[in-house]
Amino acid sequence: MKLASLRSGRDGCLVVVSRDLARCVPAATIAPTLQAALDGWDLLEPRLRSLAVRLESGDEPGVPFDEAACAAPLPRAYQWADGSAYLNHVELVRRARGAAVPATFYADPLLYQGGSDAMLGPRDPIPLPDEAWGGDFEGELAVITDDVPCGVATEQALGHVRLVMLCNDVSLRNLVPAELAKGFGFFQSKPPSAFSPVAVTPDELGEAWHGGRVNLPLAVDLNGEPFGRVEAGEDATFGFAELVAHAARTRPLGAGTIIGSGTVSNRGADGRPGLPLRDGGRGYSCLAEMRMVETILHGAPATPFLRRGDRVTIAMHDAAGHSIFGRIDQMVGEAAGAEPAQAPRPSPPPPDFGILQRLVAASLGPERAEYVLSALAIDPSLGGNGALASRAQVAMALNAVLFSDLLQRVPLAASHVAELWMAERKACFDHGALRTIDGDTGALPRGHHAFARILEPLGYGLAGLYPLPALRMTGRAYAHRDLPETVPQFFVSELHLSELPDEARAAAARIFGGSTDPLGDAERALLATLGRTGECPVGLALSGLDGLVNAFGRHHPVPALADYEALLRHSPEAAWIATEGNAFNHATDRVPDVITLAAALKAKGLPLKETVEVSAGGRIHQTAFLAGTVPRLFRVADGTLVERDVPGSFFEFIARAIHPATHRIDLAFDSGNATGIFAVTRAG
Repeated sequence: MKLASLRSGRDGCLVVVSRDLARCVPAATIAPTLQAALDGWDLLEPRLRSLAVRLESGDEPGVPFDEAACAAPLPRAYQWADGSAYLNHVELVRRARGAAVPATFYADPLLYQGGSDAMLGPRDPIPLPDEAWGGDFEGELAVITDDVPCGVATEQALGHVRLVMLCNDVSLRNLVPAELAKGFGFFQSKPPSAFSPVAVTPDELGEAWHGGRVNLPLAVDLNGEPFGRVEAGEDATFGFAELVAHAARTRPLGAGTIIGSGTVSNRGADGRPGLPLRDGGRGYSCLAEMRMVETILHGAPATPFLRRGDRVTIAMHDAAGHSIFGRIDQMVGEAAGAEPAQAPRPSPPPPDFGILQRLVAASLGPERAEYVLSALAIDPSLGGNGALASRAQVAMALNAVLFSDLLQRVPLAASHVAELWMAERKACFDHGALRTIDGDTGALPRGHHAFARILEPLGYGLAGLYPLPALRMTGRAYAHRDLPETVPQFFVSELHLSELPDEARAAAARIFGGSTDPLGDAERALLATLGRTGECPVGLALSGLDGLVNAFGRHHPVPALADYEALLRHSPEAAWIATEGNAFNHATDRVPDVITLAAALKAKGLPLKETVEVSAGGRIHQTAFLAGTVPRLFRVADGTLVERDVPGSFFEFIARAIHPATHRIDLAFDSGNATGIFAVTRAG
């Protein structure tokens, strides 16, 4: 699996990258940043891998991947410790400043603590205010760990390596001697380091990842000419197992720690310092080694340190010649490339919606909440702090969490919203739709009543009734009384079991008759207070919100496969409710022009409804992505469970024109449109 961070804010936007580095797909619905992914690696890594598999297969189309748009995989890291695993390099650079190599260096790894608050991206310039400082590049490999316990054994250390990448550890050689003479280590002589566009999981390297080393050549070019083709798997006295264990000997390492290999360096075949490429050697990964060898061979260095305008590239290719990590490509003092890369647009500060943000963060966690709220167009009046939360704030918090849930379940929706987010555009959440059963539903109130009891205290009122006779359903639209245009509506449809044949009614009774009521005391107290006063203490909202979210789920047992198939024969909509319950069937992005958007999405090869639905009055246009399939469990006759792929939820687009009578957005729905849109869950 290959991961990258596109420039966005301070920590980037996590994307999964195809093996050929041609395409990527945002992973923000799984983890908004690489650090967030590392913090929850055991839980999130399987989902990231699943996304990578879909990207490779073409099921997830992705977007073109641009290395120049990348920040460092970790734009800022909790820790950056660079080693010196290649003692040939240590011997040469210490000889250059007249220092011997202590015997302990051959048995005990060497590490220094670098600056990790401002990592350079792969196309960022190498800053060099003064050429007299002796600017140098250092081609290295680096790994990113998860949480490493203090005192981890060398044998277990590699199990904590999650990602591998390339590094240019920039050094200011002429500042090193004076700094080290003070006896306190590197600081000014080690400016920010740069990292490859992509970080990869170790398994992506195949047999090249062995013994905690990457057994492939590192390609380093200077000003377009080959400078080094050094074998990274050779002459490494220490592998990453030893380096990680050494770093964690007396302290734990937090998830997101970066450990560097040090400059990749090879000896010559005779055991002496290696030769330049032009002399038949493998060359070097830094200027200091070249200069020292020149001194050994000719009495003085001939190669200068870096000058403004120099260009350094670092890459690594697999046995077939394919780039693994992308290319570090930096100019000294300016951006690399045919023309200077554009600086990323400044990202707006994270939204601060006060109470709303607190409510959403309590349910989703702070990072996920920040992403969702920054991805949605939020009415500014929903901000503010205080002791009381308004019914509109609680309603919007519920909508934001349910929107996030749908993004988790519908990859096409997640990609669409993440693309908007990366372009600093926002989705306008128009409405969420859910399906209910008008019939025996056990302890759960039947049909729309199960949700009217929630929506009305939150400030919603019935805004329209829409018969859907072809589906044996009725739809009800609920609009918010306080902010009808900016707080999303709910479209609640109920399926009338009485209109189904006997076989389907009997199956429905067995499936839905055992439903439970998800609302408990905390939720009822919250709704009662909001219903009386239109506001509630924030603590009460925090205690009841998750329970309201849980109401939008499945509340009946796993259905029998025979019953599901009976429903499917007579009502695909009833069969959908049997597996998905009262979860959002779809969420909808309000856009200016559905017809133009539909044409653009189809041109990208995305699975979209064939036609655009147009309301009888011509003011409402709707289309949708086709629903994908999801695996669900069913009981069979012997009581065991089997898995089947069934239609899941989907994502819709709607354009609303101005109503000529009210001169405001037409917030109505249309029975014909709804019937046509519902058909997208009949696939599969």
